[in-house]
Amino acid sequence: MENTITLRRACPAFLAAVTAAATWSGICGMLLAGIPPLPGALYVFGFAWLLAAAGGILPFALGIHVANRLGIRHWAYFTVGGMLAALTALGVLFGVDAYACEDEPPILPADLVLHVAISGAIAGAACWQVLRRQERLETSVRMS
Repeated sequence: MENTITLRRACPAFLAAVTAAATWSGICGMLLAGIPPLPGALYVFGFAWLLAAAGGILPFALGIHVANRLGIRHWAYFTVGGMLAALTALGVLFGVDAYACEDEPPILPADLVLHVAISGAIAGAACWQVLRRQERLETSVRMS
């Protein structure tokens, strides 16, 4: 298949998705917590980036595998996939914490769930944009 998402194309897309999600999370986190822009922004961004990278690598790999198998390259697939991955990671994070403490899983506030869903959608859209741009660049180089 000529339109396969290879590892060489997937790595920059993953980095762009994580950076976009961390930027959104960092801005929202700073605004909600009242953290001053500098140097607090760098700490919040760094933490959000590491959290997004660690929690997003397996859903990203699964999403790329499914996209390759089914030949899906639509923006809605990547956006909804990013939302589902982010919400699943949030549920696992709070579920594991509740299980470790032998408590009931907490009821998450709606604004946190909305924030995480938007963060995942932004990550998925950034991933799709990078993959689309790489495909156009490879096509224009091949044609000339």
